[in-house]
Amino acid sequence: MAFLASSLVRDVGLRLLLSPISATVISRTACVAVGVGFPVYSTIKAIESQDQQDQEQWLMYWTVYGCFHAVEIFGDKLFFWFPYYHHFKLAFLIWLQLPISNGSRKCFIRIVRPFFLTHKKQIDSFVDEAWNEINQTVNDRQQELELVRSAGQKLVTALTDSSSEQEGAVSQPEFVEYLDNILADGDTINNEERDQS
Repeated sequence: MAFLASSLVRDVGLRLLLSPISATVISRTACVAVGVGFPVYSTIKAIESQDQQDQEQWLMYWTVYGCFHAVEIFGDKLFFWFPYYHHFKLAFLIWLQLPISNGSRKCFIRIVRPFFLTHKKQIDSFVDEAWNEINQTVNDRQQELELVRSAGQKLVTALTDSSSEQEGAVSQPEFVEYLDNILADGDTINNEERDQS
């Protein structure tokens, strides 16, 4: 009887894994669990253990995984046409992590590192330009960011004040008053900008 039950479970499991609709859901979930969940846990353990070799292994894994994910994002529409793509992806992620195969080290040394060393100047230039552009945008939009921060603080204050007074949501008049205050702050900033120009 136990043999029959295990055979039934195996058959049902295989049919779920290999059927077109559920295969995608199950294998995508497994890819996230195996590709991100377990490595996060293992990386934290490696950091806490202070084991240099373990830390290096997981740094290489995350580097290879990041490169793979970037390629996957751009090739998304093409890759998903291949049957059992997620099954192959799952097998690849497991291969990257297995200490016996040392897959992440092999991919890092044979593919990622040579590519990086060949294109290091262009990558550095791109990263520097992007970082400078982000800093410039943040500096240019400081007033707007301050307005958003202020609005967020007021909203949080309104929500916490009302929840301490009574169990439930913010009353409509209070919420409207806070929204009016937020909009008034925005009008003040816009008027100051007009006066300066």
